[in-house]
Amino acid sequence: MIENDSLDKWFEARNLTLDAAGLSEQERENGSIFLGGSSRKFIKPSEQFNYGQIDTVLFNWGDPKIPGLFAQMMEFDDRPAEYKNGLFPFSASTVVNDDLWMLAVQDGMFRPNQTTAGYHVVPYYEKAGAQSIDSFMDKPTPRREQLIGKVGLRWVMFEMSIKIR
Repeated sequence: MIENDSLDKWFEARNLTLDAAGLSEQERENGSIFLGGSSRKFIKPSEQFNYGQIDTVLFNWGDPKIPGLFAQMMEFDDRPAEYKNGLFPFSASTVVNDDLWMLAVQDGMFRPNQTTAGYHVVPYYEKAGAQSIDSFMDKPTPRREQLIGKVGLRWVMFEMSIKIR
């Protein structure tokens, strides 16, 4: 029972989305399913916050400040000890063109060349990344490759997307 209490408290403390993308209210509403729901509280990087309050990092793909922010988020790891292998300290979503993508941040041991599936790497530059995603999405379905990118030292997998603009 104590373990569940510590996990519940950990989740309850993480009630903010750090909006480094600067989405409008309408864009947030359009993408609310990927951002924690319509009641989610948003803060900007310029506002005061505690890293332990951040559930989701929302950013524009290619933003040069984000790799450093990811590193800071990884340093502030307050997960309950018994869940360190099963939970990740934060989730991430990114904006590319008019789409909001849910990302799965990978652990430090992830190596794309050791996966059984193929992969399509999205460069971490705004225009090149957008062009890379567009070319990937133009391929016939089903696609046998996984769409991945690297934010600083962390690999991310592009999961689902929704048009927000």
